[in-house]
Amino acid sequence: MSYVLSATWQGLAELEARIDQLRYLGVEGTRIREALRPGAELIAEAWRDKVPRPGADHPYATGRYLRSIKVEPSDDPDFGFVGLDVYTDAEGDDGFNYPEALEFGTSSMMAQPSAQPAFDENVDKAVALAAQALDGLILQVTVL
Repeated sequence: MSYVLSATWQGLAELEARIDQLRYLGVEGTRIREALRPGAELIAEAWRDKVPRPGADHPYATGRYLRSIKVEPSDDPDFGFVGLDVYTDAEGDDGFNYPEALEFGTSSMMAQPSAQPAFDENVDKAVALAAQALDGLILQVTVL
């Protein structure tokens, strides 16, 4: 089971218009996704910074969760958007979903979120990075 923060940029007018322009110019989704990657990586790194480290007061803090936070492509052909997922697929050997338990809490543990705060605190910076990269790509494509 994975815990996913979807960073599709869907609904963000400041990025949607740029992405639409690039698609109109015939730019492949792969190039657009690579322009979006620095913003998604910023969020992933902020998330990693908030994850309990091995040796912390968490019985499952082995470092597996920390190492499992990734950024990977996420395309949905039904909707036609280009996106990236920031996610973790960490799970204990016993099947315990430690990231989800920390994020939302359990019947015996209060929530100690890391993913949502990382996203909330960095989404504006991530959007600015993505907009800058998309503008550079638009300039590159239109100059050619």
